[in-house]
Amino acid sequence: MQEISTPESLDAYEPAEEPTPEQAVEQAAQVAETAAAESSAAGSLVTEPRAAETPAGGSEPAGDFEEVEVGNSGSPAAIGYVADSESARVLAGRLEARGLSATIKPGGIHAAVTEYRNAMTPRLLFVDLSNTPDPLSEIDALAEVCEPGTIVVALGDENDVGLFRALISAGIADYLVKPIAAEAIDAALENAAEQPAVSENTEEGKIIAFIGAHGGVGSTTLAVNCGWTIAEEHQKQVAIVDLDLKFGSVSLAMDIEPGRGLREALQNPGRIDGLFVAGAAININDRLYVLGSEEPIEDNVNFDAEALDILLRELRRKFDVVILDLPRALASTMQPVLNDATVIVVSDMSLVGVRDTLRIVGFAKRAAVEGKVLTVVNRAGADKKAQIPKNEFEKGIEAKIDIVIPEDTKAMALANHTGKAVAVVAKRAKVTGAIRELCKSALPTEEIEKKRRSFWRRKKEK
Repeated sequence: MQEISTPESLDAYEPAEEPTPEQAVEQAAQVAETAAAESSAAGSLVTEPRAAETPAGGSEPAGDFEEVEVGNSGSPAAIGYVADSESARVLAGRLEARGLSATIKPGGIHAAVTEYRNAMTPRLLFVDLSNTPDPLSEIDALAEVCEPGTIVVALGDENDVGLFRALISAGIADYLVKPIAAEAIDAALENAAEQPAVSENTEEGKIIAFIGAHGGVGSTTLAVNCGWTIAEEHQKQVAIVDLDLKFGSVSLAMDIEPGRGLREALQNPGRIDGLFVAGAAININDRLYVLGSEEPIEDNVNFDAEALDILLRELRRKFDVVILDLPRALASTMQPVLNDATVIVVSDMSLVGVRDTLRIVGFAKRAAVEGKVLTVVNRAGADKKAQIPKNEFEKGIEAKIDIVIPEDTKAMALANHTGKAVAVVAKRAKVTGAIRELCKSALPTEEIEKKRRSFWRRKKEK
């Protein structure tokens, strides 16, 4: 058998260090230049380096570098379409320095317009106007495909006050002249972080907190289904926050991978701003977002009410409704954030349910001084032998049951299997109707219509 040679000393082996985003962009550009030079020197059919391809319908170059990603693997808080490697290097470096997840793509504004005809725009979008004959027309085209609340920062070669004023008038947040300086990007990011996603409305979003009286009553299931119903049928911007950082199942119920930003936000609340939240949240669709986690069991993950309060203040600026899936073990320490919340105590009609519901409803009434408390019986009829009569249950908890959610094993199993809301898989089921009633009871009597507008103020105000 042939002997395979190995290094004399494995101890001398040191793995190469992971390149920084700036180095990655620079290396990609150098590889492209070297390949073109070698091809020309070898006398190949391509006698000159090929110019960057131009997308159909536009005049911008495709870029001289490969796509670069920084931050966690969740939905990026920022996406940039940049024409040159140097601008991409600086932009990627500054976004990483602020702890933001981002993707930098080769191209310019036309590439962004093309992509977002069939995709959702991020919270923060950088677009390159270099080599664009009519920047304002491209901005108008971008406005047609962007989601409301998107913040757009433009880059370009022209140092023209008239162009700057026209872009700002069109709703662009900032215009950075190349070569872009790190300080200019930092200033643009600071400005973006201060801009609320909801315009012309100072009302804070409503907090709805779900607490299970004991394990297995389906509190998380109701939180998820109410979140979907409020987002889709009431047309509200909704964030669901799963505060069980180790065993929470909101992400699992919605068939998504848990994000990585919730623990960071709660343990380092000083980093929380609009862009950080946008990077931590996983979007289900353009109205429904989830913040959850799945931390290692052995980790000591602690946070206090003050940290959660900071996160909730930011979320309430961005969303109409913030739904908390609150483990009962955390309820007492989170009391300060429930002051004006609607607290929904979920139980079954068992003897244990009577005992625990009585205690948690009492706590919720003391906590939600300016809010309200709803008592919900879930999975009614699931095990009739173990359930006590409704009148005896109400006598035991010293309160009336507000909503009864009937058991529907088939509909709930299908919803759980597909990762969809029960209203999607069983629109006319009794359980779906009961969840709709719960949502109506949880929301304010007079719902405030929050009119959102996109970055293109000029178009909307015509």
